[in-house]
Amino acid sequence: MAQQESNAQQLENQLLFVPIDAKMAKVLEEALNLLNKYPEIVRRIEADQAAHGKQQKLPRVQDNRRRADAHTPVLPRTTTCRRRQRAAL
Repeated sequence: MAQQESNAQQLENQLLFVPIDAKMAKVLEEALNLLNKYPEIVRRIEADQAAHGKQQKLPRVQDNRRRADAHTPVLPRTTTCRRRQRAAL
């Protein structure tokens, strides 16, 4: 029973659920140590991802506006403007 629990804990702690060779484990360990030592790396990556996402979103938003404008009919002048003009005279 204790062995099953330790195996379950090992699975939860694994980054990848595939066997990792020694070289790959060393690379991952060094990467995690680097990120722990310099947390600003993660902040800069996240900021870059956010900026890139906004840059990709802008053309989609503009395209959606163009499509909406193409399908929105121009409203004719309403009579309320004329009534206000006549009332002002």
